[in-house]
Amino acid sequence: YETLRASNLKYKEDLKKEDPQKDCNSYIGKSILGTKIISDLKFTTVEKTVSVFSIANATKKKESNHLTIYEKVPYGEGNVLVFHFPLGMEGLTEEEILVNEGVSGELLNTFYLSVVSQVLEDIPIVVKNKVEVEQYANTDNYRVQGIINNSDSIEVPKVFPYTILLVVYIIIIGPLLYFILHKKKKNILVWVLVPSFSIVFSCIVYVMGTNTRITEPYISYFSVETYDPNTKTLEGKSNVNVYLSSNQKTELSLFNANEVIAGKYQYPTFYEVIDKEKPYDTLADSDAVTTSVLKLKDSYSLMFDHIPAFTPQYFSLDYSRGFEGAVTGQVSVTESSMSGSVSNETSENFEEAYVYCNGRVALLGNLESGESVSIDECSQEFSSSIYSMLYNSNSISLELGNPETKLSPDRIRKNDALSMVIEDGLYAKEGAFLIGFIDSLPKEHPFSALSSNRASYGVSMMVVPLKLNTTTGNETLVPNLDRYLKTGGSNYYDSALRYVYTNSIELEYQLPKEDEISKLVLADVFQLSQDQNANYTLMAKKIYFYNRTTSQYDLVFQSDLLQDGRYQKVNADNGEGDVSLNASELKDYLSENHELTIKYEGEEVEMSGVLTIPVISYIKKAN
Repeated sequence: YETLRASNLKYKEDLKKEDPQKDCNSYIGKSILGTKIISDLKFTTVEKTVSVFSIANATKKKESNHLTIYEKVPYGEGNVLVFHFPLGMEGLTEEEILVNEGVSGELLNTFYLSVVSQVLEDIPIVVKNKVEVEQYANTDNYRVQGIINNSDSIEVPKVFPYTILLVVYIIIIGPLLYFILHKKKKNILVWVLVPSFSIVFSCIVYVMGTNTRITEPYISYFSVETYDPNTKTLEGKSNVNVYLSSNQKTELSLFNANEVIAGKYQYPTFYEVIDKEKPYDTLADSDAVTTSVLKLKDSYSLMFDHIPAFTPQYFSLDYSRGFEGAVTGQVSVTESSMSGSVSNETSENFEEAYVYCNGRVALLGNLESGESVSIDECSQEFSSSIYSMLYNSNSISLELGNPETKLSPDRIRKNDALSMVIEDGLYAKEGAFLIGFIDSLPKEHPFSALSSNRASYGVSMMVVPLKLNTTTGNETLVPNLDRYLKTGGSNYYDSALRYVYTNSIELEYQLPKEDEISKLVLADVFQLSQDQNANYTLMAKKIYFYNRTTSQYDLVFQSDLLQDGRYQKVNADNGEGDVSLNASELKDYLSENHELTIKYEGEEVEMSGVLTIPVISYIKKAN
């Protein structure tokens, strides 16, 4: 608002300079900053780690007219591009770069936004989402908003008791009162008794409606706590909507919060006013509708001025708390399943619990304090099928023994939260994790007190890493090739759900050079899926491997409708059911640098659509 206001002021001044006689009718509202200026305001900052490294081991250079544009340096699990000139907003020509070299050339494509866009195309989807949020300086998330805005159904007060009370009231102040007073010849008392009875019955109605009125602030929330085994603490991230029961000025104090950020888009905006009769240009600062976050020494203070009652005000916050006890157990994985056990040795009771590992989800059900459960006995799904399990069926409620004729708001919130935690958080991580739902916010949460108020609702979750075993004898399983997916293709491939938004896609994988691979295996998704028909419709029908010797794609696997849609190996030597490639068969497909290129096709390549790629794993010699 202030930026737009300043822009309009400048436009009005420029117009006045060009033609002093011309009047500008553009409305310019009153500033809410008073004597402050925009540069005085505190904006949310994004902290990034600065790393120092050398370009001595650069692996690639981009040159033009003997001018080095950039160098690529391997760093950590990725690469760093080091440009030899500033990435300015205006762009630079070769002549400007070489200064006195006398070389003239076309404008280099070095615009900052162009470079950022190119980088965004070459990073994993999970990282891309986070970078885009930071790039647009917006911490609001539409998926989070969908969770915390899905409110519980509030029962309307029953009309019958009030109807009976109204009938009794009418009978008493009408014929009954008239009959009694007329019989005693004291009709004059009607002027006293009728108002008295009205007051009494009004008090009765007020008392009866006590439980139907919301008189305190309440919240809706989505909170995820992640256990850090190094510090033995739970690191919490929460998203909260605050609802006020009146439009009076309100202040809320928050303790135990590391950081509190107000949402970028609040409704109503600060320049809306309660008194609509006042002209905008006569508004005082105290009339402005505002939401403020004040950082104090040991707490945060939330200030609300003239916020209309029951209008959500969005905040995100971080906090931490100690964690007593432990969630113990070990998860073992094969190319198609998970096994092991999990024990809840904490004081927390998980009303729902799941185990997630490399694209696989196991539903544990209720896991109370002191209870243990075997993963082998639980329903399991691949993440490509979890979408169907969460949104298109009632399978979770059925598994929990609570079938619902219609999905409740609480069920929908949990489904969305589970999907979001997996897709936006755990998918990019290695290892196994317990995901547990808790029935309320912990007492250490900054909004814990408000969460117990009437009408508050939300989702509280805990994520705890588990020990993962992938080695049997002298062999180690790498459960999912996706962790080695090279950059690119992200515009068409959603790695979290494994969706491909076209009927054909080529994906490149950079496998570790040190891995001595003995077998590559397609996971049997149909062994776990609860909805085989949906899987067959979505799954890629043909899988090609790029042959480094012939420079051609070889059809290696295809989905066989006669085998319930299961993949079959083309020209398999081991008979039906063989969905693997041994070391000798992989030789033509793996480059010297362990690069592997696979093409996935749907049933009709010429038609556009959506397909899901299968889970591919490989077995290597144990380190």
